[in-house]
Amino acid sequence: MRLHHALFAIALATSSLPAMAGGAFDGFGGRWSGRGIIRMADGQQEKMKCVATYFPSAGATKLVLNVRCASNGFKIDVKGALQAFDNRILGTLEERTYEHRGTVSGTAHDGTIDASIQGNDWLASITVGGHGASVVMIPHSGPVKIASFTFSKG
Repeated sequence: MRLHHALFAIALATSSLPAMAGGAFDGFGGRWSGRGIIRMADGQQEKMKCVATYFPSAGATKLVLNVRCASNGFKIDVKGALQAFDNRILGTLEERTYEHRGTVSGTAHDGTIDASIQGNDWLASITVGGHGASVVMIPHSGPVKIASFTFSKG
């Protein structure tokens, strides 16, 4: 079942990016929470709760992240490492429960992150700005039709 792919995509999206005064990940450190809905192809939906913890380093040009999500039927554990090169963000994510991996690429500028995460059979778009974030994930196959999440710090 590919429901877990939707949760894997949320790993990058739980932070707020301030203006680029320091490193790209300034202001990311700490705990973030999120909620989302996964809509299945058969019309059913599942509500999710997520918690993420971010650890910036190297002048906020590197970021280690941990994201855990849960619903009545699923538990997800995502670990990742991102690095900023000027305004570009690159990195990798690993969902440890189901052993899925993906690559992250995007840009950071003027207090906003726009990025995508590419897995084997799914794609997610992520927008981060202000004090929140949104994620939309669309699989190429499987029972999940679309998943959407919002996050905030605290």
